[in-house]
Amino acid sequence: MLGNLRRVVTTAAVMVAATCTLTTGAHASSGDWDCPIDAYGCIFDGPLGTGDRYVIRSCDTFDLPRAWWDKADSVWSPDRLFTGYSYYANGSTSTYTTGYINHTADNIKYPNETDRIRVNCES
Repeated sequence: MLGNLRRVVTTAAVMVAATCTLTTGAHASSGDWDCPIDAYGCIFDGPLGTGDRYVIRSCDTFDLPRAWWDKADSVWSPDRLFTGYSYYANGSTSTYTTGYINHTADNIKYPNETDRIRVNCES
């Protein structure tokens, strides 16, 4: 009986270990990226979906609230095409900070520079 119990416990431990994965680099663990399920996405002030969060609730191109200018470090965009921009110092036009982030969670290419975002709800 004790031998069977050990075999069951060992088998269960192996199964649990087999389902866990170690992630490194630009991919976050499943405990990160806390964003409401009904949001279009979220911006975080820390890497890999950590830190304070700004919830994206609309589509279009718009300025982030001033408190979020030059603060974004990572973005979670599950089913929308997301692009970040930064205004030039003179306030005119803008330049890309993210490239295109499509259906993913990732760090922003140029962190702490995003002032304006575009969320495409047609993607």
